Amino acid sequence: MNEKKGIIDNKCKLCGGPLNLASQHDGKCRCEYCGAVNEIGDDTERQREDVERWLKAAVKYRDSYEFNSALELYEEILKISPDNYDAIWGRLCCRYGVVYVEDENGNGALTCHKLVDTNIFEDKDYLMLKTVHWLGKYRRLISDVERFSQIQAEIKKLRNNGEKKYDVFICYKQRELDGRGVTVDSFDAEMLYYTLKREGYNVFFSKKTLRNRAGVLYEAAIFDAISSAKVMIVLGSRPEYFRSTWVKSEWQRFLAYMKGDLTEKLLVPMYKGMSIQDLPRKLTDYQAINFDLDERNHFSELMRNIRSVINKDTYTIREEKVQSAEIDENIQNAINMLAEKSMDIRQLDCKNEPGIIKLIETDTAFSSYLLGCIYYVQGNNLEAKRYFQRSADKGSEEARKQIAFMCDNRIV
Repeated sequence: MNEKKGIIDNKCKLCGGPLNLASQHDGKCRCEYCGAVNEIGDDTERQREDVERWLKAAVKYRDSYEFNSALELYEEILKISPDNYDAIWGRLCCRYGVVYVEDENGNGALTCHKLVDTNIFEDKDYLMLKTVHWLGKYRRLISDVERFSQIQAEIKKLRNNGEKKYDVFICYKQRELDGRGVTVDSFDAEMLYYTLKREGYNVFFSKKTLRNRAGVLYEAAIFDAISSAKVMIVLGSRPEYFRSTWVKSEWQRFLAYMKGDLTEKLLVPMYKGMSIQDLPRKLTDYQAINFDLDERNHFSELMRNIRSVINKDTYTIREEKVQSAEIDENIQNAINMLAEKSMDIRQLDCKNEPGIIKLIETDTAFSSYLLGCIYYVQGNNLEAKRYFQRSADKGSEEARKQIAFMCDNRIV
């Protein structure tokens, strides 16, 4: 941190050596050790600029889950300005792993990245913030701290109740960037979910796993899943989906858990309809898989990678399995037919596609739901609603919810 502290401590900004202020001229002083020229004078304005710059840098570190780096900056700020509200709050957030992430509705959502045993309400920084003079920020402060405390309590409850640990976490963009329609990735992720379930893996798939969770329960479940999962699959069909706020938050959080633990956890980027060069730079460090190609090969490469960190020889098949009625032989054959197509789902000619015809002939709750998803992705909302309704009539709760969403948002 010497480069940041240089002027303030009358040390060279380059080498950290002491400056001979008696030799300064026109507000400048040359370092006798390295020769660097340092500006000397009234540091008040310069310190203020430093604080503003460091605050912005610290937030970037926190957003990347580099809490130790952010904490160093906050400590430097507080040496200059001991009562700086943002630095005290930032230091508190670093110690407890609090990061704000914009949700799909554009609202700032508090997310938790550490499980801490100490009581945040007794923390010295919280007490300082509470008792000093920032009354205008107190309501937001107490609201966020209470929410964090509730999330921590729910995480501990999940751990104490012996909640099952996840083998695989599927990370994907569920809704288009405008928030209205579902993405092609949503369909692919669901197919992948059932494929992995049939292999006996315990899979975190938000559409299924978080069905009855909201608020602090939602965030606690996300924390527990990301921290416990052995494998994360980051699935995307467009570069912007990989970089969307919530998707990026999930895979960045997983990467933070992977540090120093590369033999125990695995991140697998899976892409389609784009070049591998379009992936975010941090994801290019890991072996990426072409989703379309691997799907046609029955996900052989993906399964091989998963088994490299989850030993199938000693692996116990989970009790929770996909009901055989959901994916019978006819549906599996239809899915295989669709998997052999190299074209985008949005470009399928459903009237002449054998896989689609097979699904129509099967006529189960699950096959009708798949047809609804396909037509929904293609933008044929009336046909999508018809198949969702058919699936709902056969007892599908997911189809019923999809119809309700379409009606509430005036999609049909």
